Amino acid sequence: KSYYPQEQKSKTSLFWFGLGVNIFIGNTVAITQQALWGRALDYASSGKAVARNIHYRTVIQDGLSKEGISAFFTVPKWASRVMMNAPVQGTLPWFYNEILPLGEDSVLSAAKVAYFRSAELLGTEDNNRPGYTYCTEKES
Repeated sequence: KSYYPQEQKSKTSLFWFGLGVNIFIGNTVAITQQALWGRALDYASSGKAVARNIHYRTVIQDGLSKEGISAFFTVPKWASRVMMNAPVQGTLPWFYNEILPLGEDSVLSAAKVAYFRSAELLGTEDNNRPGYTYCTEKES
């Protein structure tokens, strides 16, 4: 039930686990599927006048007979995908949870100022506009 003790889990260990799973498993599956999909599209478009139905078993057998396993997986394919995707995918939760909130108050304050200044320039009061209610910070 507890393969990794709960008290030893941390943000750092979860980050590295997620990044590792993404790099080694997720990207391996992804490049294999991309190669299969590309070969399947080539197979479908190889009909005489119109596209033909895709038979994935035939696509896989043709790829394996012509190029072996490298038809679907090679280290350079994997490495290039990892270098492009894994750092971003592994750090997005950290970015959204740790970095974005640092500037949230400033952005919301600037948006509030811009919103009320535009209302002043247009000569409308917020509480007179249909669908809007106005309350000050004291009232909320």
